[in-house]
Amino acid sequence: MLQREEAERSHLSRMMAAEGGIDPALMAQLMGEVNHGPPMGVSNGPSPEKIAMLTSMGFTQEQAENALAAADGDVDTAVTLLLG
Repeated sequence: MLQREEAERSHLSRMMAAEGGIDPALMAQLMGEVNHGPPMGVSNGPSPEKIAMLTSMGFTQEQAENALAAADGDVDTAVTLLLG
């Protein structure tokens, strides 16, 4: 259901932008559309530096990546998750 609502909002915002000459990206923000991907130039995964910090503590790369993903990239929270 959520996907349908997002599609309808997206369609509505494109129609309004086309009619009123409003920038589609601005209209998307005004209509509450969410960009679920990372900002341009930002990687989807944790930074190599953060992974290296955790692997230097003895965790595997897979453990480090999973913990950082669960901790939204916060190293302290990732360590707490790994030790918990």
